[in-house]
Amino acid sequence: MPNKSAVFIGSTEWAIIAAIGFRRELRDLGYTGDVQVALISPSRHLDGITMTGPSATDIGKPGKRNRSLYLEWYRLCGRPYGLTAARVVEPRVAEMIFMRMLGAEGIQIYQARQVAETEGAVVRDGGGSITSVTMTDGSVFTSNYWFDGSICMDLLGRAGTEGVHWSIGSEGEAEYGESLAGYGKFGIEKNGVAISTQIDGVNRPQVCDPPGLAVGAAYGGVQAFGPRMQYTRQPGMFVAWDKAKVNGVSILEGYDREQVAFLANIQSREGDIDNVGIGGGKFQDNGDYILTDANGRPRHWDYARLTYAQRDQFHTDWKLFAARWNYFRAFDPAFAGTMQDSMTTLTLQEDGTLARMATCGYPKDEHTDNDYLPRLPYPRETRRPIGNAVLTQMDLCITDPLAPRNVFKATGCAIGGYSMDTHPDMWERTGPNSFIISGTRPHATTGVSVYDQGYGIPFEALYHSDIPNLMFGYPSCTHSAWGSIRIVLNLCLAAEAAGRAMARAFAAGIPITATDVPALRAKLTSLGLYVDPIPIGTDPEDPEDPEDPDTPDDDDDETGG
Repeated sequence: MPNKSAVFIGSTEWAIIAAIGFRRELRDLGYTGDVQVALISPSRHLDGITMTGPSATDIGKPGKRNRSLYLEWYRLCGRPYGLTAARVVEPRVAEMIFMRMLGAEGIQIYQARQVAETEGAVVRDGGGSITSVTMTDGSVFTSNYWFDGSICMDLLGRAGTEGVHWSIGSEGEAEYGESLAGYGKFGIEKNGVAISTQIDGVNRPQVCDPPGLAVGAAYGGVQAFGPRMQYTRQPGMFVAWDKAKVNGVSILEGYDREQVAFLANIQSREGDIDNVGIGGGKFQDNGDYILTDANGRPRHWDYARLTYAQRDQFHTDWKLFAARWNYFRAFDPAFAGTMQDSMTTLTLQEDGTLARMATCGYPKDEHTDNDYLPRLPYPRETRRPIGNAVLTQMDLCITDPLAPRNVFKATGCAIGGYSMDTHPDMWERTGPNSFIISGTRPHATTGVSVYDQGYGIPFEALYHSDIPNLMFGYPSCTHSAWGSIRIVLNLCLAAEAAGRAMARAFAAGIPITATDVPALRAKLTSLGLYVDPIPIGTDPEDPEDPEDPDTPDDDDDETGG
C-alpha cells in the first residue's frame, strides 16, 4: 500500500468532513505535490449517524454556527427535495451526497476494513507517532497524519492507554468539580408499573440491580443506545411489523413477548409513530433501548471494549429487540392506544373476524442489504478521548472570562452548542413494580444549559501530545460535557478544523502539535466559521431555517437526541 498523505479512520460524518477539509485546505494553500487521502470504512457503506440511524439530527443554539462544509452538505441534501437546504434527510440520500462529495475530492474509500485486533497492529515510533496500521483484511497503511473518526475511536483505543489517552464512563464529581458528574445524580422514579421488573424472580433482560455506589462516585455508565429506525406509510413500499426479518430470519421465530414487554412501562401508548419526518414520505422515532448481559450489566456500557465479532452480535441482538418491540406495540393488546392505532388498524378478515394489519413499516428502499433495518444502533456514547485539554461542564456554560474554566478559549477552533442532556444509562430495579430510569438529564434539568452564544472548543482538545500525529474525531471532554458535544454538528465543525490543521501541517512538513493556531483560526474565520462564542445581540439561529420547513426560525432545534 503506497504511503498516504493522510488516513481517516471511520466513515462517520466527522471523518468525512475532516477528509474533505484536508483536501480543500491543500488546494487553498496552493499545494501542488502528490496527495493521496484514504478514508477507511468498517462496512461496504458509509457508517455515519445520518446514514444508519438518526436521520434527523439536533442542532442546538447557536444554530448560526453551521457553516462551511457541513452547511454545504445540508444544501446539497436539499436538492433532491426541491429545498435550498435540508436538515432531515433519508439515509440513502445522506450517503449518496457524502459519496459524491468524497468522489469530487478524489478521496480513496477503502471499505469493509477496521483497525486489526492483533497485537502490534498499530506501530508507533520513538516519539509516539503512529507510523503504520494493519487492518482486519491484512492491508497495511502508512502515513505521517492520522484522524480517528470511528464510532468507538478504535485507532486511539489500540494506540493509547485507558485512563491516559481515553476513557469510558462517568467521572466522579470530585475529579473536576462538576455538579452533573457521578452516579445517582439524576433519575426518574417509576412506581406501580404494570409490567413487573422480574420474570420468575429473575430480572428482565433490560433491568439491573443498583450498583451500590455512593452518589457522585465514578462509574462505568454511558448513555443508552437509541433505535432511530426509519418508517413509511407509502403503500407497497414498506415491510410490515410482523414481516420483518433479522439476518434473513423472521423476528417471530422464537418470539417471547415477555422479553420485550418491559418497555411498555417507559414508552407511551398515546401519540403517533409518525412524529419526526425525514423526507421522501418517511419518518423516524426516538427512544432508549437497554439490554443487560448475563451478569445484569447494561451491555452498551462495554460496547467499545467488545471485539468486532461481539459488536456484530450486539447489533443483531439490538435489531431483533427493536423489531420485536415494534411488533409488540403494533399488535399486543397490552399496548392498546393511539400509538398502536398509528401503526396498525383493525381490518375485517375473510372469516369475518377482526385482526390488526400494519399501516406502515420499514421502507423497502432503505438498508436494502440489511433486511431493511439500520445496520447499527444509534451509539450515543462510546470511548471518549483524553487530550491536552479536557472540556468540562464549566467550559460549556460559565461566561466569566476570569473563571478558571469558561466558554472563551484563546485557541478555539470551533464553537459548540446544545444542552448537556443525557439519556439514561440503566434501568435500576427498586422493587417488583418499581424502578429508576437512571442517569437521564432532560433539557429542562437544572445545570444542563450551555451558553446560548456557543462555547469554544480549543485546538488542544483534538489531540494528545503523546501521539502527536493523531487527531481526534471527538473533542476531549468529560461524560457531563459529552451530553452537549456529542451532536453531529459540533463534531463536524471540530473535524473541519482538524482536517484543515492536518493539511497545513502536511504542507509544511511539521507535526500537528506545531500548528500555528492563530493562523488556523484566521483561516477558519475567513471561511465564515466561528471560532469564538458569537457576540451577544447576534441572532443565534440557523441562517437556513426559513428554507427548511422542519427547522422553524427561532426554534432551539433540540429534539432530544
